Amino acid sequence: MKKLILLLILFCGFNSESQTIWNGTTWSLGAPNEFIDATIQGNYNGVSFKCYNLLIEAGAMLTIPPFLYVSATNNLTVNGTLGLANSSSFIQVNDSGTVSGTGTIFCIRNTTPMIDDDYTFWSSPMANSTLGSSFSTWVTDRIFKFNTSNFIDVETTYNGTYINGFSDGQDDDGNAWIEMAQTDVMIPGVGFAAKASSTETTPTIYAATFTGLPNNGIITVPLVMSGNSLSNTDDFNLIGNPYLSSCFSDNTINANPDISGTLYFWTHTTAISPSNSGTNTLNFTSNDYSRLNLTGGTKSLTNSDRPTRYIASCQGFMVRALNPGVFTFNNSLRNEGYSNEDFHRTEELKQYWIALTYEQQYSEVLIDYRNNTSFANDYRYDEQNGSPNTWISLYTINENNYKIESRGAFDNDDVIQLGYKANVPGTFTLSSDGFTNFEGYNLMLFDSEFGTFHNLETPYAFDTETGTFNNRFMLVYQTTLEIEEMTYQGVFVFPNPVKDVLYIEGELSSRYNIIDSLGRIIIADCNEIQLDVSNLSKGVYIIDFICANCKSIKFIK
Repeated sequence: MKKLILLLILFCGFNSESQTIWNGTTWSLGAPNEFIDATIQGNYNGVSFKCYNLLIEAGAMLTIPPFLYVSATNNLTVNGTLGLANSSSFIQVNDSGTVSGTGTIFCIRNTTPMIDDDYTFWSSPMANSTLGSSFSTWVTDRIFKFNTSNFIDVETTYNGTYINGFSDGQDDDGNAWIEMAQTDVMIPGVGFAAKASSTETTPTIYAATFTGLPNNGIITVPLVMSGNSLSNTDDFNLIGNPYLSSCFSDNTINANPDISGTLYFWTHTTAISPSNSGTNTLNFTSNDYSRLNLTGGTKSLTNSDRPTRYIASCQGFMVRALNPGVFTFNNSLRNEGYSNEDFHRTEELKQYWIALTYEQQYSEVLIDYRNNTSFANDYRYDEQNGSPNTWISLYTINENNYKIESRGAFDNDDVIQLGYKANVPGTFTLSSDGFTNFEGYNLMLFDSEFGTFHNLETPYAFDTETGTFNNRFMLVYQTTLEIEEMTYQGVFVFPNPVKDVLYIEGELSSRYNIIDSLGRIIIADCNEIQLDVSNLSKGVYIIDFICANCKSIKFIK
């Protein structure tokens, strides 16, 4: 016991008494680690490093290049200069770590390419900084915060003219977005929308430079409910990453039980237009939000990039409140890198994306299998379809309609019902748009209108009228496809091989027997279109239809 106490005393003393000094060329005691203090006495512009406490002395500058990081376990003191290039990170590990000093700290963050009237959602990584300190060269009268309590969406309007009583993702009276002044302080964890240009026609990257003392530790943002007390699906709050480093989205979602579990990212994929609903002559479309939850991400309905699991520094995003609680950030959400290599490393995960397209219109669903979810609705893993007023919409059907659905552990007998909405007739296309761990399986699309199967290795084009169609398409899986056609009536059997339930699709005008490989009738005089075969032994069986000149169908259990 005495030896253990001595070791603990030595270890604790190691943090506060040991340091390595950078003189502009070398470290005095070698590169630091998370248990050793680092002091910067000369300019540093090198590789990533970790330390316990970090001190930058007067006259010295520490520059963190793009995609590199510096991590301090505890305190940061800057009497010189700390500068972060775009896509670099500074991390503090302890929530109680302090930030102090008389020097200068700044970071540069670049947008994705933007044109005239595009907006980016931001959040400041610095405490007590004014809007004008970072956005004085932007369009200063086009920077807005979002007032959730003013947001009411119960109707669709065009240029202020009432169309119908359906929500369209727009604020009905146009007072939810409130202009900010250059003297306004950017509140840590609160997001805002900023416009860079009113004239640029060529996609251009714009930069914002933030200066001040970096935010660190626990930051809470009140969650507010919308002005429509009759709806529990429109309580959106604009928040944002308040740190100089990325936040891992899974940790962020799990740390916040007062939200629905889905993060919404503005993609500014499509231009402002008079064809979009809203109170103004020109409006943006709410279809430009991509989505991300614990299952994964989906592109926006305007075919944006799909979000990754890391929320970049300064990134603003929407969340939907479940009740008037708080959204909490803390240092456990932060990460020193942008790699996904450890994500779900120990989990049996399979997922894929299915896209519905018509001309420039786009809608996709994410279908996922993992051991820690179920076939029922899973909070933070499933995202219901919330796009009622769009040109096209694709969703899965399982009690509710879903844009993102996790269905529990993978079962190759699973049958997924797809629904879609078309507000315009035409030739549409269904296609796969990415797979994870689906090697060895064929993804088959069944079109009940024609009684045909299509392997989604290639896109499937089909004609449709205007309307909502919930019974036309299903997805099934096959390791080796053995679906045989019954030519006299167009009857199809799937999945084949089967585990529990055999589906018999088509105009079933005759009854049938199930016969095993020895010629014995196992199930007699049946007409079920969903046949429970879970009690059958493994083997080859025949569906023998009881009519003259009928063709039998083989299936494998």
